[in-house]
Amino acid sequence: MRSRFGPGSGLIGFALGFLLMFGTVSTGCGRTIGQDLPAGLMSFPIAIDLSVDEDAEGEPKYLYVTSSNFALQWNSGNVQSYDLDKVLEAIQTGCTGAGVDNSCLQADFEGDLNEPACICDPINDDNCTPIPPDRCSVVPANLRFRDPGAALRLIPVEGLIRGEVSIGSFSDGMGVSTDGRRIYVPVRSDSNLTFIDVDEEGQLSCGGAFGQPHTCTSTYRTGSAELVNP
Repeated sequence: MRSRFGPGSGLIGFALGFLLMFGTVSTGCGRTIGQDLPAGLMSFPIAIDLSVDEDAEGEPKYLYVTSSNFALQWNSGNVQSYDLDKVLEAIQTGCTGAGVDNSCLQADFEGDLNEPACICDPINDDNCTPIPPDRCSVVPANLRFRDPGAALRLIPVEGLIRGEVSIGSFSDGMGVSTDGRRIYVPVRSDSNLTFIDVDEEGQLSCGGAFGQPHTCTSTYRTGSAELVNP
């Protein structure tokens, strides 16, 4: 195993701030012990890694994130695969350069900060507040938020997540195999190593169909030597 995540790509590092800030955005849900972490959400993201698969420019195509569910709000953690091209495109078109109209930042404003009337150009409009890099977040298009938390703008993106699987709570790291076809996650609640298969499209499988959200089966959560190293 090896980690390919490092300071080599400034653009990818820039993207991570917008994407992982999403882990702090609230859906307004309360404590829901007994339910798996819903598809599309993060809960205490603890580790990240980049895919071996690269685009035409030699940059990693996918970002893998594992959520630890540290507060035990849910019955599981998860591993997600994000399409980095979609993340970067959303940042460039929705986050950088745009601002929020000052009227939408008033305490009595009850609308949506993503409404067209709230979007403005801070360079040419004195009543426009620029959005700091840590106040704009890229999110899956299917999610709906009651409270955007610290975000001044949420950018919904179709197809943002290429694959997603549920694992045990308290994941404690992540590694990708040298050929890029497996992700390894140490999970403290299982006292073992969970492994997840990855295809060239960034989709995940650990006992279910590639590209379909599912819970990793016991075979993938026991980490037996014969299966981890086929």
